[in-house]
Amino acid sequence: TNHLDDNALSAAVSASATSANIEDGGIHTFQFTWDPVEMKVEVFFDCELRLSEIVDLQGEIFGGNSEIWWGFTGATGGASNEQTICISEFALGLEPNYEMCAGEGLELGVVGGADGDYSWEPAGEVDNPALPNVLVNPEESMEFTVTYTDICGEETSLSTWVEVVEVELNLDDELWACEGETILIEATGNADQYEWSTTELGNTIDVDEAGGYSVTASIGECELTESVEIGLWALPEIADWIEAYEACEDIPISIDASSAGAADYDWSNGETDPIIEVLDGQILYLDIVSAEGCENSYSTAITFLPYPDASLPDQIIGCENSTETLTAAMADTWDWNDGSDSQSISVSETGTYIVTMSSSGCETVDSTQALFNPQPVFDWVDQLWLCQGSIETIELPIEPYQYLWQGLEVQDSVQVVGEGTWLLTAVDTSTVCQSEQSLETDLLFMPEVELEPFAFACEGAPALLDVIASDSLDFYWSHGEVGPEVSITIPGDYYVVGENICGTDTATVNVSEAVCICPTYIPNSFSPDFDAVNEVFFPHVGCDVFQYRFAIYNRWGHVVFESFNPGEGWNGSGPAGTHFVDLDVYAWQLTYETELLGGWVQFDETGTVLIIR
Repeated sequence: TNHLDDNALSAAVSASATSANIEDGGIHTFQFTWDPVEMKVEVFFDCELRLSEIVDLQGEIFGGNSEIWWGFTGATGGASNEQTICISEFALGLEPNYEMCAGEGLELGVVGGADGDYSWEPAGEVDNPALPNVLVNPEESMEFTVTYTDICGEETSLSTWVEVVEVELNLDDELWACEGETILIEATGNADQYEWSTTELGNTIDVDEAGGYSVTASIGECELTESVEIGLWALPEIADWIEAYEACEDIPISIDASSAGAADYDWSNGETDPIIEVLDGQILYLDIVSAEGCENSYSTAITFLPYPDASLPDQIIGCENSTETLTAAMADTWDWNDGSDSQSISVSETGTYIVTMSSSGCETVDSTQALFNPQPVFDWVDQLWLCQGSIETIELPIEPYQYLWQGLEVQDSVQVVGEGTWLLTAVDTSTVCQSEQSLETDLLFMPEVELEPFAFACEGAPALLDVIASDSLDFYWSHGEVGPEVSITIPGDYYVVGENICGTDTATVNVSEAVCICPTYIPNSFSPDFDAVNEVFFPHVGCDVFQYRFAIYNRWGHVVFESFNPGEGWNGSGPAGTHFVDLDVYAWQLTYETELLGGWVQFDETGTVLIIR
């Protein structure tokens, strides 16, 4: 709006070439063009060129953007008028080539200004040569040209080639095969692509099911669809065919393969009748053929099953409290006289064990006699405590057995030293039955007893003394108590004796009297009203204190009083004593250090106080 500004692209010119004033209430034509190659901007008014400049609009004005907003602006100073803009775009957008399917027609369309004129050639091949969008349906490929004349009389022409595509397709109407066979369906023609109703692509497919199948042949977007019907002859079938026969040894098997749809029978053993008898184990194959020549094949396995083996031993001998395993021969089921139904059973008692074994109905009975001899019985030590470095001799039991100590034969006695687990085995040489007992040895060391050298006792809080010592000790205190822990209320020197089979050790402690608590009292309200009663608020601490601090806070967290001197109190005044605070609840904090039980303790207490007047 300021043509004198440094950013103006051009000097100002009047809009109209014929009139200085266009405020006539009429409609005028405006045209704006930009050539991105020459970077030329041109502005026309009522079809007359008014401005022409070389400008890199995209690079210099719009920062490289390929899509921008553009429009109009104006200024009238202190006056006003109505300015109306109606933007009409114009472009010819035909592609250089189009494809159309024969007989389907094609719409060719361009975009132009609402006030322009159109002219299509050849005019006889379009439905209306004066429209921007026309329908063409040529019988053969040809070129179409559209000419657009805008409201300023300028013509623009554009041509396109329309290729007419005709799809050719040949397909059988009907095909037959035997059920289960694969049929090749082939489509021929000039198409680029064939798509079947099965979603498969290509000019051939293999099918094995009866029914209708269709194929769509296409060249580009042009399509033609044809169908074929597939028929399948039924295969001859045997209704109750059995795929496996089993029988116990030497029992003949009869096979009936009668089929209403079969004309011929061909068995693998040379038989040609539908019913045959088999006496040996084998796999038989049968081919049956229908009157249409459709063939079906069957097979069956002939098995003659042996009886289960009698494989149990006549006798088993074991030791009492031990378990022996009896395992019968392989079979389908096992039925033992003790109620078990597994192939193997565990036996631990003397007696006769009988099993009935069945495989596919073929049964065998087998049995075993079991005898279990008694185990050796003897008395032995199960645990022993040894002092470090000592050797202990232990007499063997007097029972008449052979003894093994840690797996080696021994006589009369054995010796143990150190910590461990020891195993003594007694063997009855007449039955070879044996039993074992273990001995656990644990080490004891010379006692080591410790006490803290000092402890403190006070009224209501006696000194608790806890012995630090090795395990498995007895403890005896100088004042008559026993055990690792005692409670002492009377100051003095005490000692404790720790004792085990390896010796004794002693420790002493001095119990002193000490201060245990520091009594503190802090009121929860006071009344600074100048009546000489309850005028000052401060903590009452019953012991010597150090690092003392007492502070009062209002509800906003501001300090209204602070003291580092025990006994100095707050009289209800504000900071620096300039005024008296409002009646309210105030928070307080008290911190100090004191010496208790021989050590320094820090206290940190908080609370609230209410001012009453």
